[in-house]
Parts: sequence; C-alpha cells; structure tokens
Amino acid sequence: MPGRAVGRIRRRACRKAGVSMPMYALRHIAASEMLARSADLAAVAAQPGHRNITSTGAFYTHALASSQKRAALALQSCADLVRPGAKNGW
Repeated sequence: MPGRAVGRIRRRACRKAGVSMPMYALRHIAASEMLARSADLAAVAAQPGHRNITSTGAFYTHALASSQKRAALALQSCADLVRPGAKNGW
C-alpha cells in the first residue's frame, strides 16, 4: 500500500478515535508493547525497519524492564531446582 494511502488511513482512524498521534509515536508504542509481551528483540527490530537490534534495544530499554524481572524470577526458579548437597549440581 503506498505511503500516502497508509497516512490517510491512519489519520482517519485517529480522528475517529479522537486522538492526535504522529506516526513515530504509534511505532514506538507498538514496539514497546511487543517487547513488554516478550517478543524477540530481533523480530521487533525488523518491524520498524531497524538495521540492527542494538539500536532497538537501546531505544526501548524501558519496555525491557519487565523482561528483566521475568528473567530474575526464572533464575530463582532454576536455583530452586538444585538441592543442597546434590552430586554434580543435580
């Protein structure tokens, strides 16, 4: 779909919803929500056309905070699997 048509559709949808939002804000919200819901960073980077995941990760680190919390909880769950005194860590 040509860029102008997409722009018209977006503006019409925003008018109907009663919001005023530039396209970059919509892209930012979409990427943040994907990351907050544990989407793969490389997949999210591809959506807005970022060339590498480093810039995506740096720009959207606020959305990754919830991922850090989930990772910490997962690490604790893994630690709970190791019984004190078990041989070879199992």
